Amino acid sequence: MMSPQTTTLKSGLLYWLCEGRGGEDDLTPLSPDERAFHAALRTAKRRDDWLLGRRVAKRLVRAALAARLGSAPPLHEIVILPHPDGWPQVSLATLGAAAPPLTLSISHSHDRAFCALAFADVPLGCDLELVEPRSPGFVADYFTAAERELMAAAPPDQQATLANAIWSGKEAALKAIRRGLAEDTRLVTCLPDMDAAGDGWRPLHYHWTASGRALPPLTGRWRAADGVTVFRQPSRMANGNTYDALGRLLTCEHAASRVTRTEPDGTLTIIAARYAGRELNSPNDIVVRSDGAIYFTDPNFGRRPSRVGVPRPQQQPGQAVYRVDPDTLALTRLADDFDQPNGLCFSLDERRLFVNDSARGHIRVFEVDAAGDLRGGQIWAEVVGEGPGVPDGLKVDAQGNVYCAGPGGLHVFSPAGEALGRVRVPEQAANFTWGAADARSLFITATSTLYRLRVRAPGRLLFNA
Repeated sequence: MMSPQTTTLKSGLLYWLCEGRGGEDDLTPLSPDERAFHAALRTAKRRDDWLLGRRVAKRLVRAALAARLGSAPPLHEIVILPHPDGWPQVSLATLGAAAPPLTLSISHSHDRAFCALAFADVPLGCDLELVEPRSPGFVADYFTAAERELMAAAPPDQQATLANAIWSGKEAALKAIRRGLAEDTRLVTCLPDMDAAGDGWRPLHYHWTASGRALPPLTGRWRAADGVTVFRQPSRMANGNTYDALGRLLTCEHAASRVTRTEPDGTLTIIAARYAGRELNSPNDIVVRSDGAIYFTDPNFGRRPSRVGVPRPQQQPGQAVYRVDPDTLALTRLADDFDQPNGLCFSLDERRLFVNDSARGHIRVFEVDAAGDLRGGQIWAEVVGEGPGVPDGLKVDAQGNVYCAGPGGLHVFSPAGEALGRVRVPEQAANFTWGAADARSLFITATSTLYRLRVRAPGRLLFNA
């Protein structure tokens, strides 16, 4: 599951999100009116595509509202239905006068949906296309003379990408004037730049064919997605990641000995770097409680001479678990009797915190009091077995079962600590998370590979916009 991202156009900040199919049979996020509209669609494919687009659009709207207002309504209170002219109209009735003006555009193609949002009443269109060859007849029928000239001058290895960039840009422009493909596509000329900027986005240059109508000036950007891309370089040996309730990414940085938060505009806020005037060791894994409090582990792996560390003297007297106050960013040391604390997660009711110790090979459990402090800390389960690995990433699924990366793969324990089984992984498993709308896609990060498998028991999404 991606988090919403932003880019900037001349009209201002634009929020966008692109996600694939997963769990489209779940109607929970829909309002009664949306369910009725969905049920009236005639084919299963049309219903699936419509639901995919609405699911991604609702997540985007909620995340953008949270970033702008500090809070947002649940998904079923964000109502997105087609205007009589066809474009998606957003209703935020529960926000009343606090609801900001916004414009939304939705596109889907080949089991993926792409949505864009602006907090203004501006022409806005987005489009998603699979890069595939376009026939000479297609280009002749739908492209303008200037577009055909640009195609003719492009190198052969850029022809397919350029043709789809032009077509996608034209569709987005016609959506922006709320006409879509009801309009002749030669009404607009779209000339994409092929040289990417630092963020991978390229300009789109538009002009309208003389039509006797007053049409708005447009500016656009496009990019070709390449699957896995670099999110941050350098990452400062980033290790554990999670999201807070507003969809902001929290990251443990081994090499910098700090915890950071990625803001909606891409800037970094340092959440924790020192305790009692001394540098932290190397924050490793992190979790956020529903009240916004941030808990993280601080072993010393990142100060050792290894592939995950930068050798340097340790300043803290030991390895510990910390809590960050979400309002003041005050840092509290909660427990420091570990050898190497690593993964951590809350029970479903957040009354218990599980923390594993990589060096000692077990999981401990702490009671969490009303103030967020920890009590107890007895050994809850031993993580043993054949194969490479030590207790590492730790999470709880929707049924309260505890998953722990360890020897040979992921070890699964019942809420009572009974060993239920193991998900075997060909390489040493370090961490994992669940994705897709139904939380039944399990993603596992291993030594050199990212694995995905579909599972029967749903996990829990770190952030559900």
